[in-house]
Amino acid sequence: MSRKIQISKKILLVVLLDFLYLPPMIISIVPVLEYVDFSISILKLIVAGFMLMFLIGEKSMYVPRYWLMLAALFAWFIIADIGNMTLPINTFATSFSILTYVIITGYFCPIDKFLLGTKFYCVIVLLLNLLSQILYPTNGIYHDYSRSWQPYYFCGNANSFVFFYLFSVAVYVIDTYNRKQKLTLDVFVFEGILIYSMILGGSTTGITIMLLSLVASLFSFSVVRKWIKRHIRMILFVVLVVVVWLVWFGGWNNKLIVEFVENEMNEKASFIGRGFIWENAVKTIMQSPIFGHGSTSGSIILDSGGQLRSAHNNYLEIAILGGLPALILFVSIVIRCMGSVRKSRNSLCYYATAFVAFFCVAFLVEQNPFYLGFYALLGLTDALSKETTIDVALP
Repeated sequence: MSRKIQISKKILLVVLLDFLYLPPMIISIVPVLEYVDFSISILKLIVAGFMLMFLIGEKSMYVPRYWLMLAALFAWFIIADIGNMTLPINTFATSFSILTYVIITGYFCPIDKFLLGTKFYCVIVLLLNLLSQILYPTNGIYHDYSRSWQPYYFCGNANSFVFFYLFSVAVYVIDTYNRKQKLTLDVFVFEGILIYSMILGGSTTGITIMLLSLVASLFSFSVVRKWIKRHIRMILFVVLVVVVWLVWFGGWNNKLIVEFVENEMNEKASFIGRGFIWENAVKTIMQSPIFGHGSTSGSIILDSGGQLRSAHNNYLEIAILGGLPALILFVSIVIRCMGSVRKSRNSLCYYATAFVAFFCVAFLVEQNPFYLGFYALLGLTDALSKETTIDVALP
């Protein structure tokens, strides 16, 4: 009986942490909910304070290299702000929140409780988001045209909840494998619901990424594991080369690529528009390659219509905010976490790596340098690669 109470407390802790650090975006957008948003910020400070007090008194604590690399990345963002004569208050607060969540879930929460609690939270939020799409299909729960032409639902607009959807699928799939050693029907139903929600939202990026995750789930676990283990270095190298060519050297304007996007995806205007933004983003980065333009630079890239936009590419956005050193640190963290799968004997690590790769694909056309779910997934991948430190069920 005591074990059941202890387990439910840990799962409840994860759910509460998820609500504090991964709240539905509608809370931070609708003005009438600003007090809820403020209360969440205060609670996060209290949680961070307790964590700091514990860490100061814990002298024998093991510190994963991933935490140190993540801290280095955020420290550089703060240095970049200072280099741009900007007070790094928001950068520090956001970075510290991410580190707090990663450390608490990585140190205090057993992996199976983290997966189950986060899965439970994500399912509730996603069902509420789908309900809001069905009840308010045209203008959403809220629509602020100064922020976005898209209506806002429970999880924000369609482009903003792409990342949350992808993180939710990753947690759902990994948790199912951890407990049942196979994918069950509910996984495919869950992914089908998310694809339907993305169709309602009209996000081509979201639909594509959700379909990729569905295809990956249809493969047997052993196939995914063997394929990633054999080809992970080649995959990372090829992806890096393609991304650099596509974004940095104008590959987006290649005739074959433009024709494919136009004929197969019917997204020529959107893709060409993004390509024009990427070209200007590279020029903006080279104006200040060391410190970037700071976290308050916001939308400073001209699009084809002469309007100021964000980079619409996470890698370029990171370089704009913190310069090339920030981009190098970010890519190094991703490569290290994905590369660690080759040395791992934990089967779950391979699926976590696959979902990290899906995030990297989504980052080509969308951006959120401080999306907590991605860093949590990297931490999960890193933890799963260390078989001796994590107690999980293996297929």
